[in-house]
Amino acid sequence: MILTVVGSGTAVPDRERGSPCCHLATQNCSVVFDLGSGSVRQLWRFGIDVRTIDLLALSHFHPDHTADLVPLLFALRNPEFGCQERLVLAGPVGLGAYFSALEGLYGDWIRPPRLRLDLREVTEREDFGSLRLSVARTGHTAESIAFRVDDGEVAVVYGGDSPESEGLVKLAEGTDLLVLECSFPEGAP
Repeated sequence: MILTVVGSGTAVPDRERGSPCCHLATQNCSVVFDLGSGSVRQLWRFGIDVRTIDLLALSHFHPDHTADLVPLLFALRNPEFGCQERLVLAGPVGLGAYFSALEGLYGDWIRPPRLRLDLREVTEREDFGSLRLSVARTGHTAESIAFRVDDGEVAVVYGGDSPESEGLVKLAEGTDLLVLECSFPEGAP
């Protein structure tokens, strides 16, 4: 597995750091955790072809973690740009309602016609090809979750805006890499 930190900034604009986004390349899968503002462009700058993302995992629905979902889906509509056949969009409970609200705003423009978009509200664990995706609630918002991706040999945990929580500690037990993204100043919980 190769993890690329694409955006390590916050909702506050910064010249040096983009909004939260990480890319995990496994032998058979391209996984993106969160997709904050500017992430689609940054993925390209890192040489990551957004047309090949298999799994997009959103930790929660704040704009600094989801803002580039609409530009990504809109770009994948373009027949000259092309895209894969299927994209799994995984997130916490409420993902279906969140996506329905986007469809209410953008109508058909939000759903690429040649792409089977598979929405999955993950509550515990789910197999995704050769990967096992597990989640734990983190408490940042009512729906916030952290993700663990395990291919049987290596495990990576990603938490967006994750305060310390019992569920996160349990999820991270035995992991090879733990990525905790947060945006609060020193001294704040």
